[in-house]
Amino acid sequence: MGREATRKVAVLEYLCGGGLSNSHASESSLRDLFREGYGMLAAVAADLDACNVAVSTVLDPNMLELIRSPEGNVLVESNIPSISQTAEIVSCENRDWCGVWRDVANRADVSLVIAPEIDQELLRVVSYLRAAGCTVQISSNEFIKSTSDKLAFARSLPSTLQHPPTWLVSDFIDTTESVANFSSGRPANLAFNGWVLKNRFGAGCCGMSWYSHESELRSAIETRSEVRESPNQWIVQPWVEGEHASMAILCESSSSFSLLGVCTQKMHRSTPVVYSGGRGPILRDKYPMIEKFVRSILEMTPGAKGWIGIDFLYSSSDGGEFRIDDLIVVEINPRLTTSYMAYRQLYGPEIALGVLGIPTDSSRLLNHSTLNDALVEFTVA
Repeated sequence: MGREATRKVAVLEYLCGGGLSNSHASESSLRDLFREGYGMLAAVAADLDACNVAVSTVLDPNMLELIRSPEGNVLVESNIPSISQTAEIVSCENRDWCGVWRDVANRADVSLVIAPEIDQELLRVVSYLRAAGCTVQISSNEFIKSTSDKLAFARSLPSTLQHPPTWLVSDFIDTTESVANFSSGRPANLAFNGWVLKNRFGAGCCGMSWYSHESELRSAIETRSEVRESPNQWIVQPWVEGEHASMAILCESSSSFSLLGVCTQKMHRSTPVVYSGGRGPILRDKYPMIEKFVRSILEMTPGAKGWIGIDFLYSSSDGGEFRIDDLIVVEINPRLTTSYMAYRQLYGPEIALGVLGIPTDSSRLLNHSTLNDALVEFTVA
């Protein structure tokens, strides 16, 4: 740990760094992610500080005022973590928050962008910084584009990988044909329980709702103005029965990666769907098989780099064999995910160096082979 602060890293979080105040996306959809975004920012900054790496970031004073407000619509309660006292904090006091980000990123050796895929904001911000000559530790623009679009991602998967059937709302909004039979039909080996309506370019569970019957789904499409007005931006999927899980991966490329672990996802099937954290690592004896699963996904999505998360489903049945062919990929998150809160407890602060692609002084590998028997929980509630 005795590193000198020879590197400077910019950790730039979208929601508290200007994006929430200036985004074209609906504020209600972004507010739900605020706690997660701020929590990741504070955690990464603290870990880098512990590794003696100089950190700079950008904060929107309007958001900080709202956080500290004792009344009104407070985004986060008063017990939020504080940003490391050694971090350089640049205030974003004007509407050109992207310009402020650019200036801060240009003064750093490398930048980490924490932003949601909503309305392709992650892609827009990363593309802007890269065009300005900034070094950003994240996957290629094409990788971000192809994985942020949930419809395009679903259609790109080969038949050898299972994925929930996915339809555009606009494709069946004016038809009386059953959603279950609208496309190629219902895969015989997948058990469904209701329907999910979600943003095609969404993040987390923002805007995502579950409906037990097709009639409820169609009613929601008719009554939710954001869906009715932009049916090409919303998708429908069946709620596939299974255990929800996510894996965290550090990538040098799509062909060279380290599996950090797998955590449960606490998903509450409701309207709206609620995600409240997870527990892990789980399925430890299955990691060699899960690594093969990851490789089969990434080999058809070139450009992976840095931290990515893959959400998937598996069966918890004790009667059958755990097979790679039975795993169901749900989506790829091409950026830092909230499971970072769990993995930093398992790997220590040097995990932040791995996320940024900074070589560590430690001989300990940042992959699942070094995990001990600890089991941790993390929450975003």
